[in-house]
Amino acid sequence: MVFQGPWIILGDFNEVKFSHESKGCQFSHQRADIFATSLGDSGLFDLKTIGRRFSWYRRMKNYVDVAKKHDRVCINSSWLSIFPEADAEVLNRLQSDHCPILSWWSGNRGIHGKLSEVQKNSLEFNSKKEQQLLDDYNNTLVQEELLWFQKSREQWVRFVDRNTRFFHIQTLAQRKHNKIHGLFLKDRVWKTDPEVLSQEAESFYKSLFCHLDDVDLGCLALGPDEFQAFFFKEYWEIIGLDVWKIVKPISLCNVVYKIITKVLVNRLHPHLVEIVGPLQGGFIPGRETPNNIIIVQEVLYFMKKTKSKKGTLAFKIDLEKAYNRVDWRFLAHTLKSFDFPIPTINLIMNCVTASSLSILWNGNRLNGFTPSRGLRQGDPMSPYLFVLCMERLACFISHHVDLGLWEPIAISRGGPRISHLMFVDDLLLFCKATKRQVQNMMLVLATFCKVSGMKINVEKSKALCSKNISATRK
Repeated sequence: MVFQGPWIILGDFNEVKFSHESKGCQFSHQRADIFATSLGDSGLFDLKTIGRRFSWYRRMKNYVDVAKKHDRVCINSSWLSIFPEADAEVLNRLQSDHCPILSWWSGNRGIHGKLSEVQKNSLEFNSKKEQQLLDDYNNTLVQEELLWFQKSREQWVRFVDRNTRFFHIQTLAQRKHNKIHGLFLKDRVWKTDPEVLSQEAESFYKSLFCHLDDVDLGCLALGPDEFQAFFFKEYWEIIGLDVWKIVKPISLCNVVYKIITKVLVNRLHPHLVEIVGPLQGGFIPGRETPNNIIIVQEVLYFMKKTKSKKGTLAFKIDLEKAYNRVDWRFLAHTLKSFDFPIPTINLIMNCVTASSLSILWNGNRLNGFTPSRGLRQGDPMSPYLFVLCMERLACFISHHVDLGLWEPIAISRGGPRISHLMFVDDLLLFCKATKRQVQNMMLVLATFCKVSGMKINVEKSKALCSKNISATRK
């Protein structure tokens, strides 16, 4: 029999539930299952905990450090409904091998009395309208149930009666789990002040989606419509002509937006082969990614077997948040550089720029702002626009090759020289193994990033040298 009142149990349970709750020792699935089952049968679950990952530490005889999460705070749903803002923190240990746990909470029991009073007054209200009020009340409960069902992110229904309380508890737990309590700022200082955290979040996303500096674009030169898609498919014969007349930016949203972008993609798709060079393998008709993969395998085999004294270099460049960083001024200049018609450019840019952003931070909506860069994820037009932007980099590299500033590699005598390969936002660069070549390559990338708004993720980027390059040269 499970007690239905509010319960909180905290202390040393001497067991763990998951493998990541222990380190330096063998994990027992059988004991963990028994412990988890016991908590579940008692209607208990963990209160969200911050601080140290483990709560018990000990050095064994073989000098192996063992750490486990033996101490925890367990509560039931009744307790969480009374104290939804409760917190627990695992503090640093001093003399004991256990870390102390600090838990705090606050609640307001008066709300239950107030709700009961409202219910009583509602039932005593005018008897002639009682049935109408009950019907309205039932409809409100159904809507509230659906609201909490969506907020709780639950994909199943556990009970046969109304689940408002159940889903409300799930939402509180989910919200507690997602809450951000602190951040390391740029100066590596830990901050927990909500005002500072909100300002940092807003500043980060503004710097990501808005350009701050003016650049020379010539340096590289050589929902709101409230209708679902089913509605448009079902009644296209009636509304089709009207939809085609909607080309203003204010109307570029939801289904109408998708229709216009899909038409643009269908018009653009056949001409990409003529615009984009052969070294780009993504989203181009007649080209497949395995083709470039075969070329990469041949290049790597050549680098492994070559006896050239100069040697060769290969770089795998990772672009950080590539779609989010495309500068809209650079995109417009790219479309003009490829001689797109002005009406088409205007229509594409209206689709791209018709957006505004606001940040939801710990349940609070921050001030909105208008971005100046970024391509929408899931937009059918975005991959093709991004490929066109990357083609500007390909043209810039080819220009340096023609000038003799960039020495590509050839894997066979008389064979084609390869300076780069592209897989949409994945970039491979090849050059001779000299300091001057590397400096020129870095200059090309820096110039492109400055103009396009993109950024290289140095930590995820890799370099590979051919076998005959000495450690000193590396």
